[in-house]
Amino acid sequence: MLSKSKIVFSFFILASAIAMAQEFDHVDQRVKKYPYFGHIDDLAHRIQNDFGSDIERVRAAFIWLTHNVAYGKTMDELFAPKATIIYYSERGRQRQVKKLQREKVNLAFKNKRGVCFDYSMMLKKLCDNFGIESKMVRGIVKEEIRDITGEKIYKNHAWNAVKLDNKWRLMDPTWATGYWNESDETFVRSFNEHYFDTDPEKFIKDHFPAESKWQLLEDPVALNTFFTAPIFLPGYFENKVVLSNDISGLLAPSENFELVFAFEKFPQSTQLKYSIDTNQSTGRIRNVDVRKKGKQLYISKLKLNGALKQGQKLTLYIDKNPILKFRVNQ
Repeated sequence: MLSKSKIVFSFFILASAIAMAQEFDHVDQRVKKYPYFGHIDDLAHRIQNDFGSDIERVRAAFIWLTHNVAYGKTMDELFAPKATIIYYSERGRQRQVKKLQREKVNLAFKNKRGVCFDYSMMLKKLCDNFGIESKMVRGIVKEEIRDITGEKIYKNHAWNAVKLDNKWRLMDPTWATGYWNESDETFVRSFNEHYFDTDPEKFIKDHFPAESKWQLLEDPVALNTFFTAPIFLPGYFENKVVLSNDISGLLAPSENFELVFAFEKFPQSTQLKYSIDTNQSTGRIRNVDVRKKGKQLYISKLKLNGALKQGQKLTLYIDKNPILKFRVNQ
């Protein structure tokens, strides 16, 4: 049995993501050559005619959005007056809400710019045009590791569930588009295959829906478990490692201020590294020696020093690619 200060990794098979990219290569290449579309219905009509299956149409819509819509808002959009709806019945309210959503979708499509709700609404609108059942899912993506017992957490993100072949699939067109670069506060466009038709067991690692049914898991994860887990970075999903579900993101050093990292499998051609970070900067990236112990266990010991007193965060890397963030409790 591993102690709390041990981190257990198991092997993650990257071949499935590669196979998916190859499966849809003909769709992706065709969509990337599409001309300009002035209205979202024109795009939907083109996709409907070009592809014969529901999964291909959803993939085409997903690729178009992630490659043509920029993340963010202009100053005019940020300071635009909030819309007011007037209604006298629940039916009237629903009609006004749908009208407002159509206007927001059309504006985001026209400007080719939006935030998570715009991406999610546009993908749903395209699915509606294809006659495919879909849902805009609202929920939480976390930015820090902490114990939230007793706290009220507000929804800060939106993504999609799409029903294909009588099965709900999870996808996030916003996060698939790219990532936020904290160093210069810009959005970097970089397509991430992981967020198309994502395995629910992996999706829950960084997306927590407001309604537990949209976890699509037999045993839903509790909110506090979600927040006390490590932060899973894009590099985590690109490498052949998987963190055990029962490992907390809150690390507790041993009495001699040591952390022991244990891996069930570890790619021998890669180098495990770490940094101790403050809120202002990333610490020096250092190597961690990984040694095999037994048939399936790899052990590395990390001796923490005084640098940790100025920072409570620890980042793990595969080579130079950050994969996981932890918080160290002293």
